[in-house]
Amino acid sequence: MWNSRSARSCVCHGWFFGALKKRRDKGVIFRQRRQLREVHDERKGCRFVTRLPETYTQCIQAIERSVAASAWDHVGPLSTQPPTKNRKPASYRCFETTVTLYRRIYRALVVHSDALDRKKTKKLDKAMQDDLAQLVAIQAEHKKITCACLLDAQAAVARLPKDKFHRFVADVREEIRYAKGRPKADGTRKIAGTTYRLILEIDRDEAAIAHAEQKAGCFVLISNTLRDEPTAKDSRQLLSAYKDQGYVERNFGFLKDDVIVNSLFLKLPERVEARGLVLVLSLLVWRLMERTMRLSLKQTAPRSWGGIRGKPPAPHRS
Repeated sequence: MWNSRSARSCVCHGWFFGALKKRRDKGVIFRQRRQLREVHDERKGCRFVTRLPETYTQCIQAIERSVAASAWDHVGPLSTQPPTKNRKPASYRCFETTVTLYRRIYRALVVHSDALDRKKTKKLDKAMQDDLAQLVAIQAEHKKITCACLLDAQAAVARLPKDKFHRFVADVREEIRYAKGRPKADGTRKIAGTTYRLILEIDRDEAAIAHAEQKAGCFVLISNTLRDEPTAKDSRQLLSAYKDQGYVERNFGFLKDDVIVNSLFLKLPERVEARGLVLVLSLLVWRLMERTMRLSLKQTAPRSWGGIRGKPPAPHRS
């Protein structure tokens, strides 16, 4: 219903902000190079901002550059709702860079959110526990192993693995084996041989853990508008535009309602497209009505009015 021709017809003269989180939506931008070129076409294309999937190498590299540079632009909270006891608004930091996809340069905005940091804490903790469990198993195996000479023990130390969040602190201990029998009158005993054993201790790699904690709260937004363009938006405006699309996305839910979907009896693709355009235009009218009411409420409502259930009215996002 919402194909590339309809999108170009509706938004080619303005900004097109979309989350593109679903797999089929990502394909519009990343899988088909022809459609990606059409987005950049001055006559057919449009401006967009979307989230770069973490499966892309460019996403990981952009996050690595931001963490290494540590030159964040503090944006702060974007939510206009007052904080509550159980819910605090997320605070954001941004880092500007660029990525190259399909031989084109895109503006990349690496965003660090403390809310994402809290959500990914459990995942990071599990990764650290798995990392520690692997080293504990290796430590138990080496307790049973002895080396015949010092060179073999040093080679075994060199072969010890180093995981992401932990590392071994190794020490080679010399163990002397005495021959059977009683010691001599002077207390000395005959030495039968010498073996070497690895004494392993597990140490936390604090630098790697701090690096992973910083990366845990990051995601990357890309846009086809560079920062040096006259009409380019700054970091806060670009992030706000991406976050605000959630209000519109929730309004699209009525298009998936059973009452509407089950009443579609159209065969020709042109008629399906026309029906979709009518529904999108109706959504546009709906959003304009909401915007008008919110603007009017902002100007006429008394300051003492606390909103519904004590919550102030949300700002308009249209």
